[in-house]
Amino acid sequence: MKLLQGLNELGYSFLVIGENTIGEVQQPAGEAPQGGEQGGGLFGGSMIFMWVAMFAALYFFIIRPQRKRDKAQKEMQSALKVGDRVVTTSGMFGKIVSVGTDAFMLEFGDVRGIRVPVRKTDVVGIKTPNMSPPGSEPMPLEDTKEDKKEDKKDKKSSDKDEKKDDK
Repeated sequence: MKLLQGLNELGYSFLVIGENTIGEVQQPAGEAPQGGEQGGGLFGGSMIFMWVAMFAALYFFIIRPQRKRDKAQKEMQSALKVGDRVVTTSGMFGKIVSVGTDAFMLEFGDVRGIRVPVRKTDVVGIKTPNMSPPGSEPMPLEDTKEDKKEDKKDKKSSDKDEKKDDK
């Protein structure tokens, strides 16, 4: 207790409850810290290295791979053509009937004539549905002769439209 009183006389303050001290020692105003202490702070010493390392890890593990996936997705979407079977973000399988500037016309289901415009960004991949029962080998989904004839007609009509646009 005498030690605390002696330090208090020198300008240090303590919060004393009974025999225990709670709190930190406060330096008197105008005195420099003793014992060779250095102020590290937020940007001192190794903290800058830690921030740089954290941002580098963030870039290489999150940002860069996401950019690669986005680039591959855009390349795939720009390479799609009439007749490709695709899957949309909603999980619906369709066949591309015509290609526009920012949308595809997809044909859904077995019944012909169900055509829905879909944004290019909503197509996530080229895939045909697996219609085989569980436990058996996958059946390939093949176009019938009628489908092939319709594809040729659609392709010819889209080629004619492109030629008209070029003139």
